[in-house]
Parts: sequence; C-alpha cells; structure tokens
Amino acid sequence: MIIAPGGAGKTALATGMALSLVTGRDFMGSKVCGGPKKVWLWSLEDSIEELSLGVQAAASYWDISEDDQSGKLFLNSALNGDHLKLVSNRNGGLKEDFDLAEAIVSQLVENAIDVFFIDPFVSCHDANENDNKSMDAVVKLLALIAYEANCSIVLLHHTNKGFGQVDENSARGASAVVNAARSVVTINPLDGSDVKLYDIDEDKIASYIKLHDRKNNRISACRSSSYFKFESVMLKLSDGNEESVGVIVPADLEIHEVQDLTEHQIAQIQLEMDEGFCRHDPQSPKWIGRTVASIMNLDAGKKNHKILIIDQINKLETNGFIKCEIAKGKNSRDYKIYSTVDKAKAFSKSNGINNHIN
Repeated sequence: MIIAPGGAGKTALATGMALSLVTGRDFMGSKVCGGPKKVWLWSLEDSIEELSLGVQAAASYWDISEDDQSGKLFLNSALNGDHLKLVSNRNGGLKEDFDLAEAIVSQLVENAIDVFFIDPFVSCHDANENDNKSMDAVVKLLALIAYEANCSIVLLHHTNKGFGQVDENSARGASAVVNAARSVVTINPLDGSDVKLYDIDEDKIASYIKLHDRKNNRISACRSSSYFKFESVMLKLSDGNEESVGVIVPADLEIHEVQDLTEHQIAQIQLEMDEGFCRHDPQSPKWIGRTVASIMNLDAGKKNHKILIIDQINKLETNGFIKCEIAKGKNSRDYKIYSTVDKAKAFSKSNGINNHIN
C-alpha cells in the first residue's frame, strides 16, 4: 500500500515502479529480483490517455523503448468503461462481486501478471470505508485475488483529512485496510529538518518527496527515508502541441554538513560586529548573519542556508558570546542589535584577517 495525500505523486511513483519492473532495471532505487515482470496498471480516476502520457514521459526519461514494454505492461481505466467494483453496499448489506473477482484472476493468470496496481483503492469498492467489518471484507477479497493469481497487489490509498506528516495511521478509513497490508509506504514532502540537512534551493524544495517503509510484515521495515524528485518531460501530442508531464526519479541528496563555529571564527565575527555588522534584522545590509554566512561559506540569500545561519546566531547568544539589545536610530526609532559579551580567542586584523563583507 502506498499512502499519500492527493497530488503528492502516487500515480507518478507507481508508473515509475511499473516501468522499473517491466524492464528489470533498478532505476527507481530498488533491485528487481528475478528479471523483468509483467505489470497491470488499473486507474480508477485517470483516463487511458492521461495514464499513457505518464508512461510515455517516464519511458522517455529512462530511455525505454516500446519493445521493452511490449507484452509486459497492461493499462486499464474506469473512465474508459472498464469496471472494477469488487464490493458494493446494497440495501445496507455488503455484496462481494465474486464473478468479477474470478474474471480478474483469470486475466491475471492468463497474462502471467506479477504486480497489479489499483489506483486509487477507494474507487474499487462501495463499502463503508470507516467500518472495519466492511473494509475487512474488501481487503480479504483482494488477498484472495492475489493468492489465486499468485501475484502482488499494490493499492494506492489516500490519507484522511488530517494535516502533518503522513504515517501508516494517516490512511483514510478503517484500520483494517492498513492491518491487512504486507507493506505500507508513505509519501511526504520535505520538512524543516530535511531542508536543514540537505543543500536544496528554496524554489526547488516543493519538487522533492520522501518515501518511508512504515510497515512490513515479512522483514523489518526500513528506518530511513528514500528521497525522490519530480522532473518535467515535454511530450509532443498528436495535435502538434506539447505538454509538460511530471516524472518521479530518485534524488541523490548529499548531507550538507555544517560544523559549529570555532573560537577563532567567533572572534572574527566579534571583530566584524565592531565594524557595524551587528544588526538583528535579516533584511538589514549589516545583519550579523551576513558575517556568519561569509565565514561558514553559506549563502544568506537561500532559505535553507538562512535557517543554518540563524541556528548559529542563536548558539552564539545561548553560549554567552553575544546578546541582543535595543539601540536608538537617528529618527529615534528603536531597533535590535547584537553586542559582544564574552570574547573568544582574540586576534588582530593586522595579522592578515580582512573584513569579510568588503
């Protein structure tokens, strides 16, 4: 089960996974054991045209030919009339469609499908999704299909309306669904800790997501996140126009390590403060953070770097090297500045240390 809010990239992720499986290539970051697989993608909210565009974009990005997919990738869409309503709620009671389930098993076996994606899970049934007994009937029928067809089923599932970081408890509806899943993977945007850890441009942060294996019934769930990003692929349409289609690819993020300031560097900052670079306001040309940024090789104009700079300023204040106080401007308006408290190991500018903000 893949759990994420709407628009977080579930379908694009499933498309990338499907092409990795059918080619046997590990470009999505996971080894495909036993060679190429056969995959069935069944969308219950996108048309065949939209589904095909996503496949074409990912195939273009990863240089996958039609021959690589031929006979191994199957697409269906409810919007094009393909029915997939496994459980209905009729007259207050549940009705499993065993004939449909049997027909699906027959197709899975006939085409030797290894992995069957259902996107989204909520659209393959009419049961009360908040009732554990009802949802247990749905997932039990899906488990029976997987068993009879000897395949894996991947359910793309929405979160509830709560906010915050997504985990296995964020899944929409009754807990019976998550409890029945062998593996649960969540999708989250990057949070503040990720932004501080990785050197990502502010305007690109929204392009990144992280996956976490929150539950695994057969092996220990992984304890670290895998990072992915959206890449845009331009496709030429049949009418001659072009369309930008998002493709999810692994992101090779490097940890941006920032060491705490040394006493020598603190003394350097204090000297710069004596020259006027002591303002508290980050908008000021003489903000103290500009000195800190220069010494630490950071960019005060980047949001993620500014977070690191402010962390260091707070540490300087907490550790008693600087303090914040009120000063009077020429127009008698108050403003905040930092002043030195304890001196670090001092040195003279005559020793070759020049003003870093020149």
